[in-house]
Amino acid sequence: MRLRCLAWVLLGLAGVPAQAMAQAAPIQSVAPAISLAGLWRGPLPVPGGELELSFSIIALTGGTYFAALDVPMQRLSRVPVTVQQPVGTDSVLLLVPQLDSRFLARRSADGQQLRGMWCRPGLRTPVVLHYSPLPAAVGLPARFAPPYREEEVTFTNATARVKLAGTLTVPPGKGPFPAAVLVSDIGEQDRDGLAPTASAGLLSYRLLGSLADYLTRHGVAVMRLDDRGVGGSSGSTDATTPTQRVTDVQAALNYLRTRPEVDLLHLGLIG
Repeated sequence: MRLRCLAWVLLGLAGVPAQAMAQAAPIQSVAPAISLAGLWRGPLPVPGGELELSFSIIALTGGTYFAALDVPMQRLSRVPVTVQQPVGTDSVLLLVPQLDSRFLARRSADGQQLRGMWCRPGLRTPVVLHYSPLPAAVGLPARFAPPYREEEVTFTNATARVKLAGTLTVPPGKGPFPAAVLVSDIGEQDRDGLAPTASAGLLSYRLLGSLADYLTRHGVAVMRLDDRGVGGSSGSTDATTPTQRVTDVQAALNYLRTRPEVDLLHLGLIG
């Protein structure tokens, strides 16, 4: 509903001629090596006022980014954003598929501004975003008790002789419920999808924890694990092959089959 609300507001924008970009003052090129990581904020003009846009961009390995859009006045939070930065240019493209919108911009020579057009089909309006550093994490936000059951579990991968630890979340009610095991990406990660060396900016974004929360609220029991050598799991991720990781997942599925709350005919993997 909130996404539709923002979409409705954006549809009411007055059209801006395409020549506006050409008439804008030229921006000097900036070296593409400068990272986009940071907080980018600026006003989006709308009929009767402005909406404050806030893009949080975090650098990941391999030159990619995690990014999310917040629009406080519309009560929109962490709307997924795809970042594209063509090599050898000062151009930046921020795609927001859930809002059917995109921001096509050029970065200023000092790296402090993104100046461009906020676009929807048939509509364009100029926007300037200003850079500021991401705030330092001083602690994780308070977490309220969820409307479902959480259980810390441990079980053994008998094939590899390692102990695996994780969290099982179960929807309210008697069940049985469909169930899924969340599988982490390559490298050491805990049950929430965080690496032991995660930067401060990533600590508040727990991919697997957020996914488990969403699925459980929608009637799916979810198991998520600490990788070997992380958290409560024994062993070592460095010495683990993909084939050996498969046996960890199989052990998690076998554990779910022992739970009376789980529908044995509806088990799956996500990852």
